[in-house]
Amino acid sequence: MSLVDVYDDLITKDLLLELEQYVSGFTYSRFETDNEEYDFKTNTHDFDHKDPLLIKCQQLFWNKLKNNVDIILTRLYCNKILAGDSPTSHYDGKYDVDTTVLVYVNSEWDHNEGGETLFYNEDKEVVQAVVPKPGRVAIFPANILHSARPPLPYVTKPRYTVAYKYEYGLLV
Repeated sequence: MSLVDVYDDLITKDLLLELEQYVSGFTYSRFETDNEEYDFKTNTHDFDHKDPLLIKCQQLFWNKLKNNVDIILTRLYCNKILAGDSPTSHYDGKYDVDTTVLVYVNSEWDHNEGGETLFYNEDKEVVQAVVPKPGRVAIFPANILHSARPPLPYVTKPRYTVAYKYEYGLLV
């Protein structure tokens, strides 16, 4: 059972290096809580929806999105997860037509460094894990419970993901 569509090799090595350098240069704020029940704050940086580099990246996965004619980008941001962080499970939206895209921005990452994204079923059992392979793109319905795992304790670099959040919008 696959809840998430995973794509590798959509992003060139050069673009990935550019993205990694770009997101590592920002100041991140611990202001966002994944889950109201817990008070852990995530290191987050929000981008303008028209950010040229991130729109260039979006073009590489745009044709993989369902209903891409009728979806609207509602949020564009980067999460910076460090060893020792404690992200919690959460939903990105209420509806299965709404979509989240995660782009794993680190140009070098080994599966032994941790940092997976976990996806849960209705019983809150892990049913899929996505390893943060460099340049990997994960696309999933926003109403799937998921959680980032931090890098393992010995990993000194952050784990970056750029998140594109889309909502379905009727054209009137």
